Amino acid sequence: HRYNPEKVIQQKAFHIAPVLEYCKEREARAANGEPPQDPLLSLYNPSTHLGCMSEVFEDSLDKFLETNPIDIFSDDNNKSLYNNEGLKRTTKDCFRSLMMLKYRHSMVHPGEAVGVVAAQSIGEPSTQMTLNTFHLAGHGGANVTLGIPRLREIVMSATADIRTPMMTLPLKDGTTEDEAYDLANHFYQLSLPELLQEVTVTEALQDTASGMRVRSYTITLFLHDNEFLEREHSLEFNDFAENLAVMFIPALHSATVKEIKTHCSDISSADFRATQQLPDESATEESAEETKLREKKKESASYDDPDEEDKNSTKPAENDLFDVDEEDFDAENEVDKSSASVPKVAEKPKKKTTKKKKTDKSQVSKRRKNLEGLRYLHSYGCHPKENKITIKLQVPASDKKLLMVSLVERVADSYIVNSIPGIEQAYIEHKEGKYYIITNGVNIPEMWNFEDRINVHDIKCNHIHNINTIYGIEAARGCLISEIKGVFGAYGIKVDPRHLSLVADYMTFTGSYKACNRIHMDAKASPWLKMSFETTMKFLSETALVGGFDPIRSPSANIVVGNPAGVGSAFMDIRHPLV
Repeated sequence: HRYNPEKVIQQKAFHIAPVLEYCKEREARAANGEPPQDPLLSLYNPSTHLGCMSEVFEDSLDKFLETNPIDIFSDDNNKSLYNNEGLKRTTKDCFRSLMMLKYRHSMVHPGEAVGVVAAQSIGEPSTQMTLNTFHLAGHGGANVTLGIPRLREIVMSATADIRTPMMTLPLKDGTTEDEAYDLANHFYQLSLPELLQEVTVTEALQDTASGMRVRSYTITLFLHDNEFLEREHSLEFNDFAENLAVMFIPALHSATVKEIKTHCSDISSADFRATQQLPDESATEESAEETKLREKKKESASYDDPDEEDKNSTKPAENDLFDVDEEDFDAENEVDKSSASVPKVAEKPKKKTTKKKKTDKSQVSKRRKNLEGLRYLHSYGCHPKENKITIKLQVPASDKKLLMVSLVERVADSYIVNSIPGIEQAYIEHKEGKYYIITNGVNIPEMWNFEDRINVHDIKCNHIHNINTIYGIEAARGCLISEIKGVFGAYGIKVDPRHLSLVADYMTFTGSYKACNRIHMDAKASPWLKMSFETTMKFLSETALVGGFDPIRSPSANIVVGNPAGVGSAFMDIRHPLV
């Protein structure tokens, strides 16, 4: 009988002694506290050595023998021939030998067309899937690419730029809902308009002490109250006001300069800054100096080279919302730019639960000092009592009149207050008594900074290239199998994991993650195999030019030339005459 262990052992069809010696030595090493041996599969061939099994299968077998979940083993307490379910009892040694034999028979036979079968097992179910499918997963609706588009990303293109990169972050046990939302808010890409309640701009003509007339713009950013900020974004005004001011003002100033450039002002930066001191609001008549400047402007327009600030992009950098040191916040204050002091905001009253970065004091001071070089900035201030930020700009009255409200709105719309690079949104999911954060975007190294809140060893990510870069090719292979299985699982389709494992092995055996397409197929040695896939004339002409040779061993190559495929019974030749 093919599953009769005693008969198989008597026939000496397999080597058993080396496996038994390995097991004895393993037990001795464990008893002496010595390091374990190499895995059994790395030492012996399972097709010739009975009992040569994988460590996972052996651990599962030992656990089954120890727990006896279906009451199938006979011992001194259970001497009956059958158990309660009518199954015949057996001894543990006999059951172990039987499982070893079944493991051997489950191995692939020589010549079996594993590649063809694996291709069929994946290709046939894929025809049942919707061609273009997105799925809403998690709390709040995170887009997940499924179906054929996702399968193409994984297998056919192996692209590093996937459409919906995601991470699933399991939180520590005992995390409350408020703590979960607090952490998710830190991952959320927060833009300035979400914090603003109102923006007002006041415009006035003023005269300086030197007699030059300027147009003054007072911009006031009214932010939501602390109650709203705490509830929606887990923030307070003092957490971000100063840093927001010193980062937003240069962006607004740069946009203002570019807008004025279209009018081609002929007043140099140095001349304008000299006339900017001590504005005199009582003067109403145009000064003689301003008249000369206006006449000069009419005669010829000046086209100076762009200022240094104009060369910089107006797109704001992604700054961290929690960059400001608590000691940098002082009492409410608004100072003229000409003075040496710098406005500060009141000290933060309590420590937030969200983990925050601290900006070096020298970095904050450097940002403030950079404001002194802005041409049109007169002053700015942060007002924690009213949750507002005021910015005062002064430009020559002869320059183009600005639509400052629309200018402020345009800059604010593109200004990101807080973000983690690569992550745009975050959602909370609660299942099986635990909280999870699902992110739209991937940044695994940044998540390591939250190891006190996140189980960083259980992070799941659908970006295979990212997994390969951070954790290595074996982790990428496991992620590849999991992602393919997830694509089919969404439609209730089950694919044998051995077939998925074969495809994943083929795509990662070189040490890198490669796609199953004609680009990576070009490295194959068989020209007929490449021609049977895609772009037949391209591969044919290249092979003819270089004088390529095809041994015609693959099934595809044999089919192309009309030979039987070298699988199954055609895998081997008969060397001994049958008669």
